[in-house]
Amino acid sequence: MIYQNNAGVSAARNEGLRQATGDCFTLLDDDDKWNTEKVARQTSAIQKFESTELVLCTTDIIAVAEDGTKRIRKYSGSNRIEGALQTGFPPPSTWMFSRATFEAVSEAHSDGKKYFFDPDITAGEDMDIVVRVCKKRGLLINIPEALSAYSLPAEGKVYHNQQASAARVLVKHYDWFKESYPPEIFDRIMQWYQKEIPTFYKSFIAEVERKPSAPIGLPSHPTPSQHKH
Repeated sequence: MIYQNNAGVSAARNEGLRQATGDCFTLLDDDDKWNTEKVARQTSAIQKFESTELVLCTTDIIAVAEDGTKRIRKYSGSNRIEGALQTGFPPPSTWMFSRATFEAVSEAHSDGKKYFFDPDITAGEDMDIVVRVCKKRGLLINIPEALSAYSLPAEGKVYHNQQASAARVLVKHYDWFKESYPPEIFDRIMQWYQKEIPTFYKSFIAEVERKPSAPIGLPSHPTPSQHKH
């Protein structure tokens, strides 16, 4: 058992990963559950890609609402990040990744140390990891079966800090999005967010305005029609 002062979920996961000794890593939040076959199925899937350094394996999930209602949430397992931006990112409880992936995706922080999860991101850390895997041309694979159960927040409850943190992830990787995808794709993504998750879209704009200067190529007051090369 590892004990440390509460510094957020990213710090807790980073310390656990730092002390882990295995070749494959998987994560389980205290309110989520796994199917008994999950670990074996994902281990087998990853082993099929031994020649690929970067592999992040996920599964579909059973999303469980506070009232006990359940529904299947599917993921594409596609390397095309725009699909994940619109359909959502598989929660970390569905993940399995190799030590090689852990080492390759870890990045240097302002304190001089390397971390897998960005210590400055308190929510949306799953989005940040998936984007970093894609930036390094890693492979995202998904087992199309609900091998994990994920507890959803209470219906109608808005976590403003989570929306703001996810917006920071989008700003952090904006230049890569701009360079990697045609402008009409990012334009379509932002239109989707503005319509479906307006609180996220407002947080994205607020995060941009909070910075001394906008990222290269990003308007100070972005609207879907302004996201052009």
